[in-house]
Amino acid sequence: MARQDPPHFLPGCPPDPARLNPAMAEVLVPWFRAVARDFPWRRSQDPYAIWVSEVMLQQTTTATVIPYFHRLMQAFPNLEALAAASDESVLRLWEGLGYYRRCRAMLAAARLLVAAGHSNLPDNPEILASLPGMGDYTRNAVLSQAFDRSVPIVEANSRRVLARLMGLNDDPARPPASKWLWECATALVPENNAGAFNQALMELGGTVCLPSQPACLVCPVRPMCQAAQQGEADRIPHKTPRPAITKVESVGLALRHNNCWLLRQCPAGARREGLWEFPHEQIDDDSKPIQCAEAFMRAIVAEQQPVLSAGSHDHSITRYRVRIHLFTADIKKGALLGEGRWIPEVEMAELPMSAPHRRIWNHLQQAPS
Repeated sequence: MARQDPPHFLPGCPPDPARLNPAMAEVLVPWFRAVARDFPWRRSQDPYAIWVSEVMLQQTTTATVIPYFHRLMQAFPNLEALAAASDESVLRLWEGLGYYRRCRAMLAAARLLVAAGHSNLPDNPEILASLPGMGDYTRNAVLSQAFDRSVPIVEANSRRVLARLMGLNDDPARPPASKWLWECATALVPENNAGAFNQALMELGGTVCLPSQPACLVCPVRPMCQAAQQGEADRIPHKTPRPAITKVESVGLALRHNNCWLLRQCPAGARREGLWEFPHEQIDDDSKPIQCAEAFMRAIVAEQQPVLSAGSHDHSITRYRVRIHLFTADIKKGALLGEGRWIPEVEMAELPMSAPHRRIWNHLQQAPS
């Protein structure tokens, strides 16, 4: 199939999405208000709170987000508080949530808005669209949920609902299919209660129209659903095959000097920009980790000490499965040949670290001296 082929549909599909408006809203909005799960960001129409939640929820489950949302809102309850915060204080609260570029973009957007005289996110699509990290989905989620603007959203759950509803027999990530789904969502969103309607689509995908074994018998829009009527709901939408897992071997050094630990800050532009990590580097699969660790230490400190194994630590980054072979050593003089900083042990708890290296630190604290 050529990448630019038009979208493929089940036989007889798709129906005109405009003809399902307002019937969809008349069914979905009352259903949503009756069964909606109680998430903290649904308890108000504060644009700031909605925005924070939507940024956090990108590629992350609601169960994971809830405690992070509570902590960040408690520390920075409004846009002005977030804009005034230091990078490190915000990253520390975000630590473990992943996709740190979302956090940095959110902080940059808050500072731009406050510098322009805004005390909250404005009801202005152009201003929102100009902000760092503000894609179509996030912008429209804020505009519809906070200001009831009639604008569409398409994310993982609503994409699945719309694909089945309209009989899209295609990969929804393929550009022509993705474009068509946005057009479909635009035609379906009602003039009133747009925020509730958009949330209802997501709620339906999150609780009923599940990726596998959808609960079609209790679906409120089953009479309108093309995939359900043709017995194809289990097969739609087409799933893009996941890339193969690539294993990566590396060595890490937990070096201690006068009750301080050697850490490096991830540079600007890196995936974990601004976060602190123990020195580590990738090695060949057939290398001996202890020999690599000794050579690595020779490159970063001005003395040699025996290294001791502190076990291996695994983590995943997208399609990569990374194993860090960790080694420790006590350094006497503390002179550095490479980049890094000796961090006092009492400051380690407050320093923003990447999740894998925070786990390494927790492991080191529990290990016998």
